[in-house]
Amino acid sequence: MAEIDRPTQRYRAQDLERLADSDKRYELLQGTLIEMPPPSVEHGLIVASLIAALLPFIQSHQLGQLMTETGFQLASDPDTVRAPDVAFVSRARLMPRQGSYYPFAPDLAVEVVSPANSASALQAKIVEYFEKGARQVWIIYPTSRTLYLYTAPKRVRILDANDTLEGGDLLPNFSLPIRELFSQLDLTIDAED
Repeated sequence: MAEIDRPTQRYRAQDLERLADSDKRYELLQGTLIEMPPPSVEHGLIVASLIAALLPFIQSHQLGQLMTETGFQLASDPDTVRAPDVAFVSRARLMPRQGSYYPFAPDLAVEVVSPANSASALQAKIVEYFEKGARQVWIIYPTSRTLYLYTAPKRVRILDANDTLEGGDLLPNFSLPIRELFSQLDLTIDAED
């Protein structure tokens, strides 16, 4: 018996808002729900380290808003809503929202790579972020302890433990040694015998 093609349900940003109280996390890609697995411990430690470095700097200089896992609607009809692990929106771009999501990409989008991320999916996100107004995208690889600093979809600088991340025009005078970003991964707890 031949399989019957059934129309796939297309979700909208408003549908995603209603799922916010569920125990699962989603992004929306051209109207299709993408379930996001829970972050790993490494992922959480890196995000926490990055926020600990960025938040006091952004607040003390009144540069804008720093967010984590916040939705940004990057396309409509069909809708695409992405939720970078860390996002920064500059003060100049802050605006009243219609609904739960900003209708543009953050100035800075940060993604911490997990085993579930494919290279092609990451590259697609990078392109989407820049097409909708991002000025920088940071892709962090926990396994290799590297950070890929994109200033355009095909303009990247790879930073490792010997380098220092600089904020450039987006975050003037911000700097973070890459080694410090990953330092929490080296902490161990000795088990009692």
